[in-house]
Amino acid sequence: MSAHSAVNTTVSRRDEQAAQRGRRRRARLVGSAVATAVGLGLLVGPTVGTASADPTAEDWAKIRQCESGGNYQINTGNGYYGAYQFDLGTWRSVGGSGYPNEASPATQDALALRLWRSRGWSPWACASMVSLSDGTAPPIATAPAPAPKPKPRFPQLSHRAAAGYVNHLFSSVLRRTGSPAGAWIAALEAGTAPRSKVAAAIATSSERRERMVRNTYAGCVSRTPSGAELASRTRALAKGTVQALWESVCGTSESLHRSGGLAAWVNRVSVVLIGRTGTLAERRHWIGTAQHYGLRAVVGNIVKSAEWRNAQLDAVYRAMLGRTADANARKVLAASMAHRGLFGAVTFVAGSGEFARKS
Repeated sequence: MSAHSAVNTTVSRRDEQAAQRGRRRRARLVGSAVATAVGLGLLVGPTVGTASADPTAEDWAKIRQCESGGNYQINTGNGYYGAYQFDLGTWRSVGGSGYPNEASPATQDALALRLWRSRGWSPWACASMVSLSDGTAPPIATAPAPAPKPKPRFPQLSHRAAAGYVNHLFSSVLRRTGSPAGAWIAALEAGTAPRSKVAAAIATSSERRERMVRNTYAGCVSRTPSGAELASRTRALAKGTVQALWESVCGTSESLHRSGGLAAWVNRVSVVLIGRTGTLAERRHWIGTAQHYGLRAVVGNIVKSAEWRNAQLDAVYRAMLGRTADANARKVLAASMAHRGLFGAVTFVAGSGEFARKS
């Protein structure tokens, strides 16, 4: 090799080494720039299934309120359970065990989110009623095909039948007509919700629970509840029982004071709860119970009785069907009334053919 060739070879090697060092330096700079941009949030891409794409707490609150009145423990006997109204098949498909209404709120929330991440809002008939659509579902890398119109999952009612049914529910359960009856009517027409679910949602709604609280205060302490009392009692009623509500309001010193003495209080409570004054023996027994165990013990004894249960059931039947409950209804609803008071009774009556005919 000539001296000239050796020099050229040496220069070429030096140039190549310099070029490699330059490429490595540029790669480090680009990598650093990308990392900095990501850290500053300057590079944004699709976040498939990430928490940022999940529904908000407000969205879930709307669903719970519409589906179950926000009651995590609800079981009206219609085959749907808990705050999100899971049926057992769907509940188990997302990893649930036992009954949804017996699971903790945190577990129900987590499995509802898991279901949403796989199916969007489609499992919840209430989603469209509260303006939630699968446009808020997790983003995907490619544009999805247009969603097909959901097939009716339940019998579709004519507008006249749906309107008659919902308006009858509003007038007999909420004692009014009007909004938001339109959303329920549309759901029955489209077949996206069964009548039992509509009835259960109205029966356990916050509006109805507020009515029950107001009526209890009027009967036991002759006044309307304060704003704080109304909110607190309404929340408690979402998880508790009607019986507990009566005990907490009627079994108070305020109720005793407003009645004008223990004997008068006993008469008042018995009339409010079972529609009659007690016999002489009953009054003596209740007075003795109050003196030894307190006022709440008296109320508790009365609201656990079959007479109280039948009186409450008759009130539901008169409001919804214009008659008192028959023996079969008393037998069928005995367990439900003992556990959840009037909520299951309303759903039971609303699901009957007799109620549909009167609508």
